[in-house]
Amino acid sequence: MHFFERPGFIKALDSLKLVIKNQARGIRFGESRSKFFGSGIEVSHLKNYSTGEDIKFIDWNASFRLNRTFIKVFSETRENNIYILADSSNSMSFGSPEPKRELALKLAYSISYLAAAGMNKIYLADFGENIKNAVEINKANINIKFREILGRRPLEAPEKTRLDRSVNSFTANFKRRGLLFIISDFLDSGLSIMDIIAKTAIAQNFYIIQTLCEEDVKISDTGEYKYEDSETLETVEISLTPEAAAEYEKRVSDFCSQLMAKSLKYGGNYKKIMAGCDYMQALKEIILKTGFGGSG
Repeated sequence: MHFFERPGFIKALDSLKLVIKNQARGIRFGESRSKFFGSGIEVSHLKNYSTGEDIKFIDWNASFRLNRTFIKVFSETRENNIYILADSSNSMSFGSPEPKRELALKLAYSISYLAAAGMNKIYLADFGENIKNAVEINKANINIKFREILGRRPLEAPEKTRLDRSVNSFTANFKRRGLLFIISDFLDSGLSIMDIIAKTAIAQNFYIIQTLCEEDVKISDTGEYKYEDSETLETVEISLTPEAAAEYEKRVSDFCSQLMAKSLKYGGNYKKIMAGCDYMQALKEIILKTGFGGSG
């Protein structure tokens, strides 16, 4: 049984729909309004009636109550593009109490599900060294597409995360500006995410979601170990002293802080989510910052 088929998962997402009310950062999931006004589906505001305007738009209740003639102004709706890039490289295949890949896909599914409630075109791709599959997601096919993604077997050959190549390839093919979610542990050896955030900000509004597990951020045991890199499959013998473990944990913490600072500097958002955390609470925070349910 996949996560979206478990009892209560969809019900919990549906409860989050109740907070889809306000516009944020120029993007509103569910009903995005432009700065242009026309005869759309929602009243934006009232204004004084001027001779020659269509009387069918007069708000008679307000006019009688205030003893002045008011006409309704409607906000014109436009379709938004929502882009989701989910890391499926080898480093995402482990983690407890759930693999980071499953956490990333839960987030991708949830964002897609909520965005599909409104006037949004949703595109999802997974990536490792390159973009693997880019598909359009909608209400009718969301479960089918995620079953396909979850059903793929991990690659037997090692695969490194190449964020620079993957993001550049994606933005070159999807040029219309929208909101881009990048979901990854961002632990690629070249730390290329730092180099591409500024470039990404030019092309898209963006949200960096870093999915980590306890093993990524903390070394619980010290001693002599043989370590196999999950992406290169190289085996290295290392001696872990308490000092070395502390230095590693500090470097990971510093990297996360730098990633957040860089994201915010260039107008994006950042959220670190640990495997096994309160998933729905983390998702709600993301929603509120991106305009699902409040201004961010």
